[in-house]
Amino acid sequence: MPRALSDVWRHFTPANVQGKSVYMCKYCDKTYVKNATKMQQHIAKCKKIPQGPTHAAARSSTQGENESVSAVSESDTHSSAPGPSGIRGFFDFMDDTSQKNADECFARAIYATGSPLMLTSNVYWKRFLNVLRPAYIPPTRHALSTHLLDEEFSRVQAKVKQTIDQADCISVISDGWSNIRGQGIINYIITTPQPVFYKSVDTKENRHTGQYIADELKVIINDLGPDKVFALVTDNAANMKVAWAHVEETYPHITTIGCAAHTLNLLLKDIMALKTMDTLNKRVKQVLKYVKGKQVTSATFLSKQKEKNKSTTLKLPSITRWGGVVIMFDSLLEGKESLQEMAISQSVGIDSDIKKVILDDVFWERVSSSQKILKPIAAAIAKIEGDGAILSDVQCLFAELKEEIQTILPTSLLLKAEETAVVKSLEQRREFCMKPVHAAAYMLDPKYDKGIL
Repeated sequence: MPRALSDVWRHFTPANVQGKSVYMCKYCDKTYVKNATKMQQHIAKCKKIPQGPTHAAARSSTQGENESVSAVSESDTHSSAPGPSGIRGFFDFMDDTSQKNADECFARAIYATGSPLMLTSNVYWKRFLNVLRPAYIPPTRHALSTHLLDEEFSRVQAKVKQTIDQADCISVISDGWSNIRGQGIINYIITTPQPVFYKSVDTKENRHTGQYIADELKVIINDLGPDKVFALVTDNAANMKVAWAHVEETYPHITTIGCAAHTLNLLLKDIMALKTMDTLNKRVKQVLKYVKGKQVTSATFLSKQKEKNKSTTLKLPSITRWGGVVIMFDSLLEGKESLQEMAISQSVGIDSDIKKVILDDVFWERVSSSQKILKPIAAAIAKIEGDGAILSDVQCLFAELKEEIQTILPTSLLLKAEETAVVKSLEQRREFCMKPVHAAAYMLDPKYDKGIL
């Protein structure tokens, strides 16, 4: 009969430090090679054990001792259910493999949900996990931020590499932005055709010139294998156009494409820049900011919406979300009845200018009419930026959008010159975005009736 393992092992988790297999204390992250005696001595004096080293040493001295005792002192458990009792609580035991697998699953859940790493030190989470599995001791915050994070990163990277290696051809999507610390970042997505996140590069002190971006793109393309890359997708900024020329010169077989979602967002901006739309946009923001900015009016609006079984709140557009103006107009129209009741009511003191706008029928007609133009564009953006979008969709999407807008324009409240400007902007944005590869994809896609275009 094999010798029973010491219970001390449940206080340690397997780890890999600089290529060396060690066991890490779950309380203080002290590491040891496989030596039960030294590990037992450490547990007997570890000061970071929730109930003290004496209690832990007693637990570790014999195998199979009752694990149902919570990691929280008895005085702090009056309001919580006790841990498992009876046979399960008495004999519960986790071997190294089960413990490691549980740690990995727990860590993955933390990372995927953006939960705080200190979660495992929370008394209520400890109780909950103890009820589920008395023998399981969750990893420390340090473990979650070091070797478990490194292992999960390596696992995901290996999966991404495998997905890319198995793809017959791929395209590179690049986008630059600034993080919350103001650092310049360039993200790279690879479509296989399903998109996978490939890399994020800190540009540091380098300016995002066309030449710099082209050099960075060439590094990515070479890492992936130039023969597999058939397209490069970026936004439509001037520096990107310069980068396109450099990439095409080095790799003539790669097609450079402007992002369709970004192009449609620029179309939305073109329309909102028209005098009629700009004036309306400012007026809508004025109303929303007034109502949202005052505690009484904001609370009254929400109360009236609740009475009407409506959960809609007034929303101002976000600069990071395309189509935000459509969401703002929608929220205003959803709250029209409540706003007008507030404007009429003598008990709610609303500024006379704001009240005049809210009770103006022409104002509401303009908002409603404008939505008929803007909504199809916002819907097209949502469709084309989704993970399921493919090249063949682009040509049909622009054709359908053109037909819909041309149908709506004659009934809009835009000036004739502005209607012409909308059609012209749509055509210019379409010409910039469309490439022969889009037409080829459309012709080869059996789901489309080729006679509609």
